[in-house]
Amino acid sequence: MVSVKMPKSGKLEKKYPQVVKHLRQQINNGTLDGALPGVKQLALEYDVNFMTVNKAVKMLEDEGLVYRIPRKGTYVKRMKNIAFCYEENTVNNGIHSVFAPMYVAAQRYLSENNCPMFLESRMSIRSQSLAMMKNRIDGLIYHGKPDILEAIGLTTIPMVRILGFPDEEVSCDYVTYDNRAVGRLAAEYMWARGHRTVAYVGDQLPPLFAQRLEVFTETVVKNGGNALFEPYEASTWEPRNLNIRMQMRKVFSHKEKPTAIFCPSDNEIGLIYDNLYKMNLRPMEDVLIVSCNNDAVMLNYCDPAPVRVDIRMEDLGALAAQRLLERIDNPELDYHRDVLQPEIMDQASQS
Repeated sequence: MVSVKMPKSGKLEKKYPQVVKHLRQQINNGTLDGALPGVKQLALEYDVNFMTVNKAVKMLEDEGLVYRIPRKGTYVKRMKNIAFCYEENTVNNGIHSVFAPMYVAAQRYLSENNCPMFLESRMSIRSQSLAMMKNRIDGLIYHGKPDILEAIGLTTIPMVRILGFPDEEVSCDYVTYDNRAVGRLAAEYMWARGHRTVAYVGDQLPPLFAQRLEVFTETVVKNGGNALFEPYEASTWEPRNLNIRMQMRKVFSHKEKPTAIFCPSDNEIGLIYDNLYKMNLRPMEDVLIVSCNNDAVMLNYCDPAPVRVDIRMEDLGALAAQRLLERIDNPELDYHRDVLQPEIMDQASQS
């Protein structure tokens, strides 16, 4: 380590930031690795007293760049390369506004811990690229179906699966949210505000939405309410706007019309608003709307904004990153099954 002369100053606060800056640069560019020199050696090299060195090292520790082992010394945290991998049939998820907050939160957490992260689609994982990927990553956050994991040969790498339904047979950590709570929260919110005849409008075929529909209907009926639902017709499965128009027309043809609508996906929220306007009904005034999935782009088209069931994408991304670093550092830990609880986000009551 090269000796660095610090400016002559008796003030500690004017010396230790420069020590921190120089040590941080050496850690980030790889010049300084492994164990840090002792306090006395650093004090001599920087021409400062040991109190300045201790304060500088404590700041680096707070930044997550170094860690201390009692009676042994202070060590540079080794930079870990992390991949966030997703299925090829969700290739657009990397830029999809629903999932982007999850990726960004994971990347932010890893960056704060000196770990770079990159997105990887299964489309690009072939025999050669897979071998290269295995050699250059220390851990994997995986967003996709469990049967893909063995197919791409990544089961031996420290991994955290994120989103979907937890599979107890998969030997890895898992971070997701309680999907059943989405339907329950929507129904309870409507009931608490006096809505007794309500409707479900939107997708219902994938297990994700089928479960939301099931729990929503069960909760409404259990409370003594009336849940209206009209399934998609096979002949009108595409395009989506025809399905929504058909569902809206049918649920509002009932003698007792719904005063609230649960839309399980923000992908369809704009279509629901459009059809309400065509029926001379004002969203959020004549008909309460509760939506889900936190698609900021789609919600920008809705004024006033609907009530949302927040599935906490940012919290999921950050927690997955945290669990993965714990797994890499402590491979013998018991596997975690973290299931976060969604929350109701009522912008009207918060403003």
